[in-house]
Amino acid sequence: MTGQQDTFPRMVIVLAVICAAAGLTLGATYHLTQERIRLEQERGRMRALRVVLPEAHANGFREVTAQKSSFAADGRYYEAYDKPLADASRKLVGYALEGAGAGYSSTIRVTVGVDPKGEIVRGIKITSQQETPGLGSNCEAVKSEGTLWDALFGKARQSGEAEPWFQAQFRGQRSDSFVKVGNKYANVDGLTGATITTNAVTDAVVAAVKEFRREVLQIR
Repeated sequence: MTGQQDTFPRMVIVLAVICAAAGLTLGATYHLTQERIRLEQERGRMRALRVVLPEAHANGFREVTAQKSSFAADGRYYEAYDKPLADASRKLVGYALEGAGAGYSSTIRVTVGVDPKGEIVRGIKITSQQETPGLGSNCEAVKSEGTLWDALFGKARQSGEAEPWFQAQFRGQRSDSFVKVGNKYANVDGLTGATITTNAVTDAVVAAVKEFRREVLQIR
């Protein structure tokens, strides 16, 4: 009987040690995972900034948070300069901001680059989407060059710098030129069978730039 009484406390202690060790391991794993996720998100953000404002210097982006904002959930946008931020002779080449639109099966998030006056779209980059494969997901499709034989054997060469054709068409357009005619934008080549996705991306771009011009640049 005494042996059983001695065994029970030892079992409790062993279980407590195991639980504590497991808790510490899970905590450490969570911390490491979260940090990696944060770093990858930051890298993705910087890649998007370089895409939408290619004329800006890699070290020429400065994050700014607007006191009041409706163009982004956190009010964050970026000033972009032609030289590193440490260079006093740097010149502003544009702004980058983030917007979102309700797609067919997901929220589509997009980064938009505009000129210093917010008049010209320098480029857009879809940063998050879970649209229907083969339809809405084509918003990130890249046109390829090559023969049918190349395509069958996975040798098709991607054109240019592999910028998705759908996103490339926004580059250079005036921010006030996006006009809806019925259920479509007249100056946007839509995705086949994915009107909702097409409009979601365009709506996100239009709304983000419009609100940014009004709230930050104070242009109506």
